[in-house]
Amino acid sequence: MAGLVVFVSANMTYIESGSKASYMTEIELNKGWNLISAFNVAGITDTSEIKKQDILAVWVYVPQSSKYYQVYPNLDAGISNQGFDYQYSSFWVYSNKAGNVKYYSSEMSPFAGMPLFGGWNFITIFPEMKGKRFTDIKGTCNILKMCDFQRQNWDCADGGVGGVDVGSNVGIGMIIKVSEACQFGGSSINPPPSLP
Repeated sequence: MAGLVVFVSANMTYIESGSKASYMTEIELNKGWNLISAFNVAGITDTSEIKKQDILAVWVYVPQSSKYYQVYPNLDAGISNQGFDYQYSSFWVYSNKAGNVKYYSSEMSPFAGMPLFGGWNFITIFPEMKGKRFTDIKGTCNILKMCDFQRQNWDCADGGVGGVDVGSNVGIGMIIKVSEACQFGGSSINPPPSLP
């Protein structure tokens, strides 16, 4: 397989503090557009090389409407009507310089799976996926294509991607095209047969 060789340096850790929990992510950004995991501008740490003022725009893709919505610096009002839970999504982040960004995600539970919709879906590669192949975490999904975005270019693999090792991809954002609505993450055991 020619695609999906990740060059981005990324690290993501699940952190619990009392009744609150989140992920801490550290990732190298390029100047321009970057596809990164569960991003939260307000969560950028004081020790981050990339600061809030270096982030010029953040967009999220909502698969139900096949549309992008801006979430920073202005929140697109239309996103609230979508009923889309984007905490596990990856985000398009535009940085005005290259460097390391370190941030905490919004309060969220450890990744245990998420619903995907037929067509393209933006996902995060979480620490819980490390050391697994996509066949181990594809759940009920029939993955047609998957891509990541590095150095301002797409890197894609068509079909048969189940054997691809998640490896060191933890913390990056990816897009996955699936044939129909499905549950991504967890076991690849299909649901019981439908009734006759």
